[in-house]
Amino acid sequence: MPENADRALKNFLCYLPATVDEWLIFYDSRFTKEIARRVAEAIRVREVVDLRQTRAEHVSTLDETCFPFPQIGALFFSLFHAAGSYSNEYLNAFERLNVFDTWPSNRCRIVDEVTDSTFDDVFQTSPDSLRDDCFETLDRCRQSDRARFSADTGSLDIRYDPKSGVPYTGFEPYEFNIPSGEIAFNPIDINGRISFCGWLIGSIPFGQKYGRIGDDQLILTFDNGRISGVSGSRGGLVSDLEATFGRSPALRDVKEFGIGLNTAASALARRHTVGLQWMEKCRGLHLGLGAELTEHISDHRLRRTHHHLDLVFDRGELLVGDNLILSCS
Repeated sequence: MPENADRALKNFLCYLPATVDEWLIFYDSRFTKEIARRVAEAIRVREVVDLRQTRAEHVSTLDETCFPFPQIGALFFSLFHAAGSYSNEYLNAFERLNVFDTWPSNRCRIVDEVTDSTFDDVFQTSPDSLRDDCFETLDRCRQSDRARFSADTGSLDIRYDPKSGVPYTGFEPYEFNIPSGEIAFNPIDINGRISFCGWLIGSIPFGQKYGRIGDDQLILTFDNGRISGVSGSRGGLVSDLEATFGRSPALRDVKEFGIGLNTAASALARRHTVGLQWMEKCRGLHLGLGAELTEHISDHRLRRTHHHLDLVFDRGELLVGDNLILSCS
């Protein structure tokens, strides 16, 4: 196995909890067949399930028979918005994966939209160094409650609750999504105007439809923590975003001030035109719209919307107080 592939697999295995002795692996053979094979050879496996070759009833049976045993975990190589056509059986089997929502986070891992062709690149960062970077940056950001993000296309003034900071290192008890590597705060207020450059990703597939967003294509105005104005040269994107805000006004609200710290994700993202879920881990600023993070709200029923969209900026400079936190170009 090439050195970078060997390193990626070793790094990935670090994120699997030691309390799980045996795994169910769910994958899509069109996109993640090689990943599933390599991982299955490295860990103890109860069953490997190709969603293209199984029935929904079998997925439910695995949940029912394995849930009572805390040493069994479930590993999902997920492609929520992957392009392509699907049979009804595939869609039904994929839908039945929702039954695993009742499993505790220390028995589940979801690998967000990482494919056979991207696995080795996105898991190049050392898990230990990434964890250290997360906690170091978290401590620095807790020294203030104000940040300023500046780029050549505009700037944003951000006020946030420093006590609300949450690390996503890949090892925290509440985590189940990998790759990891970010910290997040509850924003109190955001103001400014900026031409957004980067990726718009989340539970509505803007990332797949519009890919990387460039200069002057999407200009956003923020007032009192909300997006108050949308314009830009990419008419279809502007129209779609305005229509989405019209159907779900709560998506205008900024509910996450996030800082991605995964340098491997950043290097990989710059070679991609499609926006994918793991890109919020890219080194830089991202702002989450709509649904609050689970760690920032006591009751999910209080959410005004369950959709969450991330504005992942691919360039800019972030200062917290008078300290430079990161600079990306």
